[in-house]
Amino acid sequence: MQSLGTLQHHTALVSMRCALATLGLAIEFIICRVLHAVPLFHVLVEWQIAQKARIKMVKENYWDSLFGWQMFKECWKMKILDLRKQVSEGTDVVDSPLISADGQKCVQLLDLARIGRPLILNFGSSS
Repeated sequence: MQSLGTLQHHTALVSMRCALATLGLAIEFIICRVLHAVPLFHVLVEWQIAQKARIKMVKENYWDSLFGWQMFKECWKMKILDLRKQVSEGTDVVDSPLISADGQKCVQLLDLARIGRPLILNFGSSS
């Protein structure tokens, strides 16, 4: 169990990281918004999107909202959520309860762990 001082230090550290991340993200968006008017920047962004998405996206579907306020808010939310995560690589696992797909059984996560056998969790989406 963490002491109050340790918890306050951790909270202050997370708050500082969130503030710095917000400042960094704002600077990135301001620079990209200024570059938004440069034709060569259009070409670079289109090329990057084509590389990442591996499909040809119609520029009119995304260009006007690119690096806008709504995109900034969504990127900021994701960044802050990531910084506030309690679990990260190298930390102790949370022994969460797991319910079978049919809802009939409940086990603790660590009950599935075995020495010499990796425990792999696959979080996916079928949508």
